[in-house]
Amino acid sequence: MMTSIGDLAMSFSNRLSNARIRGDLNTLAQELTTGRKSDLRSALAGDIGPVSVLERTLSNLAGYDTAATEAAMFASGAQSALTHMSAHLEDLSTAAFALDASSDTALLRSFGKDASSRFDAIVGALNTSVAGRSVFGGSATDNPPIAATSVMLDDLIAALPATPTAQDVIDTVTDYFGAGGGFETTRYLGSDVPIADFRVAPGESAAFDLDARAASLRHAMGVAAMGALIDRGALSDRPDEQSALVSHIAEDSLSASGGITILRADVGTLEHRIETARTRNASERAATNFALYELVAADPYDTATDLQAVQTQLETFFSVTARLSQLTLSGYLR
Repeated sequence: MMTSIGDLAMSFSNRLSNARIRGDLNTLAQELTTGRKSDLRSALAGDIGPVSVLERTLSNLAGYDTAATEAAMFASGAQSALTHMSAHLEDLSTAAFALDASSDTALLRSFGKDASSRFDAIVGALNTSVAGRSVFGGSATDNPPIAATSVMLDDLIAALPATPTAQDVIDTVTDYFGAGGGFETTRYLGSDVPIADFRVAPGESAAFDLDARAASLRHAMGVAAMGALIDRGALSDRPDEQSALVSHIAEDSLSASGGITILRADVGTLEHRIETARTRNASERAATNFALYELVAADPYDTATDLQAVQTQLETFFSVTARLSQLTLSGYLR
C-alpha cells in the first residue's frame, strides 16, 4: 500500500530537511575554518575534563607571562639606570684625576659645574620609571623616590660650618647620605616596603628589592654631591681646599663605581632568572597547546570530505524540490 503525504506535511518535512542540511553545512564549515571540533562533548565521549585542565593551564601561563614581562621591564630599567650611573662616576673620576691637585680656579670651577650636572644625572637615573612605575622606590611606584637635587644641596650647605674645610664637606656629605642620615629620613620619598615579588613561573617568584636607599646608590649620590658643592660655592676663594676635595672625589668615585658594578651583576643575575622562566613557560605552553590540539582539533581532510558530501546533499535536495514543484496533474497523467 502506498502512503501519501499532504502538501502541508510535505512542506514542513522539506523545511526540516533543509534546516538540518544547512546546519550540518555550517557546522562543518566552522570546523574547517577554526580547526576545532564543534561538539567536543560528543567527540570526547562526554569527558571534557582534560580540555578544561589544559585550557586553565594555558590561562595560568598567560598570567605568568604577563608578570615575567613586567619583571623583565623592571630589571632592564634598573640595569639601564645603573649603567648610566656607572658611566657618570667613571667620567667624574677621570675629570678629577685630570686636575692632578691643580689649584687653578677656572679649572676647579669647571669641574664643579660638571660634577653638579652629573649629580643631576645620577639622581635622574634613580628616579627612572618603567611603564609609569618608579623603579627604585619600593612599593611606592606612583612618584619619583628622590627629592630634587637642589633641595638636597640646600640641606648640605645648611649643615656645613661657616668656614668649612674639604674634610668638613666630606664628613657632612658622608653623614647626610649615610644610614639614618638626612637623605634617608627626609629626602627618600619611596616606601620602606619592597615591591611585591613577580610570579614569573609556576612555583617561582622574582624579587626586586633594590631601592634608592641601597648603600652603593647613596655612596654614588654622595660623591657626586661633593663635587656639586664646589659649584655651590661651599669652598669659594679657597682653591687649596677645593683641590683637596677633588683629590678625594677622584678616589672615592672609583670606589662608588665598583659598588654600582656589583649591583649591576646582581640585576643581571635576576634578568637571567626571569629569561630562563620565560623560556620554560614558552616550552610548557607549546606542549600544552599540542596536547589541547590533539583533543579538540578537527581533522581537516575528514572535515573537507564531509563538507563536500553535505554540499552535494544540499544541491540534490534543491534539485529534487525544484522538480517536485513543477509537477502538475496533467503532467502526472501524461
